[in-house]
Amino acid sequence: MIGDIYKASKEILGQQEVVGTQIDAVESGDPWAIIPHLFSKVPKTKETRVTHDMWLGPSTVSSLCPKAFVLAGKMGVPLIRHETLQQRWTMDRGTFLHELLQNFWFGRAGMVLGGWKCDDCSHIHGIDIDDDTVVMDGHGGGEVVDKVTLKSAIPMPMVCEQCGMKRRWRHGFTFVEPMVYDLGLRVSGYVDGIIRPPETGVLEVMDIKGTSKKALATLRRRGPYLEHVKQVTWYADMMGLKKGRILYVARDEENVSKAFLEKPVDVDEKMISQEKESLRAIRQEIKKDEPSIPPCPHGGRRPWGPCECAAL
Repeated sequence: MIGDIYKASKEILGQQEVVGTQIDAVESGDPWAIIPHLFSKVPKTKETRVTHDMWLGPSTVSSLCPKAFVLAGKMGVPLIRHETLQQRWTMDRGTFLHELLQNFWFGRAGMVLGGWKCDDCSHIHGIDIDDDTVVMDGHGGGEVVDKVTLKSAIPMPMVCEQCGMKRRWRHGFTFVEPMVYDLGLRVSGYVDGIIRPPETGVLEVMDIKGTSKKALATLRRRGPYLEHVKQVTWYADMMGLKKGRILYVARDEENVSKAFLEKPVDVDEKMISQEKESLRAIRQEIKKDEPSIPPCPHGGRRPWGPCECAAL
């Protein structure tokens, strides 16, 4: 995500040196160890070329630095994200948590709407047959035609309509996230699910965020992060919904009753209008011969280190 992209800082380089030292230590003790080799291959470096008409995901739009975006677009240089081993470990545990909740907890409880891929024949239930719009994946996944939408999303089936497979323990259907998009703004992404809380009966978009026990305690006091609220607002607006719900889950909390935190979000029309106008303005600046460089809203520093604009 562009919101997470930044040039390698001394802090990141320091983390990589620590990991390298640990790998060397293990290798010197056991020349046949495979974990050091795995550790060396997992981290990635991602380059993103910025253009005025590129497709973006809601998570990117809600957290991007306009200064970095405009500078990178005009200078023709990529924004680079250097991923450390620890960051990859954290992100992948979050991905596993999403799949666990979608496929087994919310899915089998019949509480989430989306698409469902049969584990036997791979047939996807919930594809919107009336929506054949060609959309570019805002996360760089290429063209998308067949998609699950709000209109076509369904609860997890009991039986596959294609092959007749009957759902059973640990075997059945895999969640397919519904897609949202705005052709004019060139924004697209996937939502973690659509829910209908029993107390209201009103459809909401759900966004799952993995976090830590320490961070969860802070969130209970101060409320959700603004970037997360903006992201859910983008999702809900593109679906035509008025409500969303952020579900924070502490990855390191063993007590299940303390691991979850819900934060309802009401769509703020003024906020989403400002977000759209800001995105349009940023795209226009990139097209200009002499753009007006917008200020960094983060003061040049993110919670994890220097903002991506610092290197530009």
